[in-house]
Amino acid sequence: MHISTKIFVLLAGLLHVLIFAMESIFFMNEKVYVRFRLETIEQAEIVKLFAYNQGWYNLFLAIAALAGVFLSSKLKPNVGNTLSMYACFSMLAAALVLVTSSFEMVRAACIQGFFPLLAILTFFFITKKSRPA
Repeated sequence: MHISTKIFVLLAGLLHVLIFAMESIFFMNEKVYVRFRLETIEQAEIVKLFAYNQGWYNLFLAIAALAGVFLSSKLKPNVGNTLSMYACFSMLAAALVLVTSSFEMVRAACIQGFFPLLAILTFFFITKKSRPA
């Protein structure tokens, strides 16, 4: 895996760790739940279990991405590359689902999908080109 791809996978993973923290640890903080378009503590109370679950999903994606980078560094390159790309495709797909659920979520979807998209593009256009045939 090319260094640029590793950087983008790492950034995608770290962003999803941050999203995990927001959804599963700090969700009931007003500065956090308003970022999820909730206006009152009562609204946040209603969806906090969904947010908690979704946060863990984001953490598991982050772990897969980060483990993939670790494994791709000479230990098990094919396994690491596959794991990293699977995680990034899942992150990008989730971003697409978010924007298709409500176009008002386009900003959040772009934030969520930006680094995974760059990781995928650099993997297929840089890493694959630099491999000997």
